[in-house]
Amino acid sequence: MRLLFLYGSLLDAALFRRIAGVPLAGLPAVLAGWRRVAMTHGPYPTLRRDAGSMVEGLLVQVDGRAFAKLCDYEGPRWRRREVVAVVDGRRVVAQAWIAAGGSRKPWP
Repeated sequence: MRLLFLYGSLLDAALFRRIAGVPLAGLPAVLAGWRRVAMTHGPYPTLRRDAGSMVEGLLVQVDGRAFAKLCDYEGPRWRRREVVAVVDGRRVVAQAWIAAGGSRKPWP
């Protein structure tokens, strides 16, 4: 099982189910020390380190099959990085897909 922090397009329940083959279910989580920003090329958000910021998202646990499908969806431009999310006041180590090339422009 893999623990993932989602913050972008995969928060859309219909898209997540279509890609992963399982329903989107998780816990609200926050990533401190990061900021969600627009990609310089493309219609997706990514993360940049920013000590004074935080990103709201969802912490989900998926099996190996769903994880492989999600990796295919994200593609080679996105790298998984270990992050520490806060869920109900607890720090939890998870992985998030983060792409290089994030602008400084905040993501809506």
